[in-house]
Amino acid sequence: VTNYTLRIATTTNSVPTTDMTGNYSITNTGGVSAVYDASRGYVFSLSGSNYLQVALSTPKDATRSFWFKPAYSLGVINNVNGTIIASPVWTINNNLIVASNGVISTYIGNNPGTNAASGTIVSSTNFDGLGWNFYTITTSTIGPNFVSLYVNGVLVSTNTSGLVSYPYTDTGPISIGAYYSPSSGYSGSVVGPNNYLTGYIDDIRQYNYTLTPAQIKNIYNNTLKSISFTDINSYVFRLQSKSSIVPQYDTTGIYSVT
Repeated sequence: VTNYTLRIATTTNSVPTTDMTGNYSITNTGGVSAVYDASRGYVFSLSGSNYLQVALSTPKDATRSFWFKPAYSLGVINNVNGTIIASPVWTINNNLIVASNGVISTYIGNNPGTNAASGTIVSSTNFDGLGWNFYTITTSTIGPNFVSLYVNGVLVSTNTSGLVSYPYTDTGPISIGAYYSPSSGYSGSVVGPNNYLTGYIDDIRQYNYTLTPAQIKNIYNNTLKSISFTDINSYVFRLQSKSSIVPQYDTTGIYSVT
């Protein structure tokens, strides 16, 4: 059983104001929208000038996963170097360097803004930049793979440097569709949102522990069908908890729980 700390998805044409646990509020800056995709149902559309943000820290041992498809028009992938999901020292960049192929990389440093490259991993394989792919990034303090990148449930790249103070505990916030610098020390002289992304993202999750390869493969297999196409779309109200905390909202994210 895998218990996520954060999960952001939608079954309608609106962006929810809380995540699916009901524990975290979602700030929508610049008008991120929910649009219908023939493959995955309702997904989040990022236009290159907007982003979502959640006030959540990330421990040293953690996992982030999401489905992503870049925007594509007139033979060119838009915003080829935009940030998919990031917090001040825990960044996942979408580096799509060729129109028909995609490379994804992640940067996690023990010294924010100056030493991020020491925690860099880049996928050794290009992936279809035009379709949906499922990305998972894990961090572990015990190694041997301190940072691991999985695509569609398969391990494609690792970092085994094992820095003394690495991975780095991240106090957040988490931004989706942009990199957000809380101060100038994190991203050059830029403070606030930058490095916007153009594309589509679905079913964003954070686990506050390191998932095993078998767990990651299982999540991939179970999310090949979007949440929009599963039984969650058949009920109006559903109340459950995946932790010791009573949620503030039901599973649909529409109804508050008193």
